[in-house]
Amino acid sequence: MTDFEKMFVKGSLAVSTVVMLMIFYGVSQRRKRDRHVKIMRTAGIVDIVLVLAIVAIRRALPKAMEADTTILRVHLAFSIPALLLWFSAFYTGSQRLKGKCITVHKWNAIVFLICRTGNYVTSFFLHPASSE
Repeated sequence: MTDFEKMFVKGSLAVSTVVMLMIFYGVSQRRKRDRHVKIMRTAGIVDIVLVLAIVAIRRALPKAMEADTTILRVHLAFSIPALLLWFSAFYTGSQRLKGKCITVHKWNAIVFLICRTGNYVTSFFLHPASSE
């Protein structure tokens, strides 16, 4: 791994940590609707941009297609649903603001939190060199 790649991995893990903190803080603010929406939209956009950067810079798609280790398979099992659930959360959240999809948005959030937390935890197992 080059120095740039090591620096990128450390940076992406740091950004991911900030996103996780934003997500949990945003969820804690769900009763303050305006604050919740702003925090979660920001966290979602940053997280999606982070995924795009990882795909572009780390060439993650070819590695994912091979998925030659158990930890990578587990990571993908959390990561793909977490990414898709962001889009579902944006949609159901916008519907919730209109008084619809209330239960769907809640269940989307619960499943998303499980998947995104699993993604976050497994990312540290994928990059042990980043902890040097």
